Amino acid sequence: MPDGSMKAIVCSLLLLAGARGLPPAALPQPSPLPTPVPVASPETVSPLSPAIRLDSYLPLSAPVRLEGVEENASGLAFKPDPGTLYLVVNNPPGIVELTPEGARKRAVRLEGFEDPEGIAWLGGDSFAVVEEKRGAIAIFDLPPGADSVGKAQAREITVEGDLGNSGLEGIAYDPGSDVFYVVKEKDPKKIYRVTRKGEISNPWPAEAGPPGISDMSDIYFHPPTGHLVILSHESAAAVECTIEGKEVSRLPIDLRQAEGATLDGRGRLYICGEPYWFQAFEPGKQ
Repeated sequence: MPDGSMKAIVCSLLLLAGARGLPPAALPQPSPLPTPVPVASPETVSPLSPAIRLDSYLPLSAPVRLEGVEENASGLAFKPDPGTLYLVVNNPPGIVELTPEGARKRAVRLEGFEDPEGIAWLGGDSFAVVEEKRGAIAIFDLPPGADSVGKAQAREITVEGDLGNSGLEGIAYDPGSDVFYVVKEKDPKKIYRVTRKGEISNPWPAEAGPPGISDMSDIYFHPPTGHLVILSHESAAAVECTIEGKEVSRLPIDLRQAEGATLDGRGRLYICGEPYWFQAFEPGKQ
């Protein structure tokens, strides 16, 4: 019943009671209106703080030797369709497609490339690698079934040239912002944010952190959290950090010279190490 109608009835009853000399308490009282339930506004809802939580991860198996890789396993990327890994080898330059268990599916020659150290999947058939000494990113397509890619087919972005053997080691791709994150190994350590137009900035001074990292051998961008995973073979650790360089979690790595790291859609972490080692990890209970 509308509030106005209820008030009119009550007033009528009060007038009648006054005419008959009855006290108001003797009249039937209206039921109280229900108390509105407060609805949380967006400002009062506590925001989630998602994280990968590498400190919860457990190895799926002991390290395995990669079939058909003799040396120089240098970086990893995951492509969700068909659900395989792409391992870059720096010498001789090439890519090996692997199953998630580390079994070899095909080998691809990188013709004209020089010392590729890291690899990232960009979507579709597009990939990017970094060339350590030349200090450059090379972007190219790798169609299913191809057994070679020529440098003439690649688009190049120079990050910082002539870096020597402590140059660019890893590359990650943020699909939401369409930017790359690239790490320089050491002397000094550096992290670069690079656009496709070649605009370069440094998100934070890498020499200042994360702490306890003496070198950076690879980097991965995790889209669900917006966090980075930085791999260090000298410090034997994978470190989750924000894009400002603040450490969130850390996983000790018992793998000889860990050089490459990536995650798949299930949250599994894959790491390769020189000369030919491979190991997978999965999230534990948190």
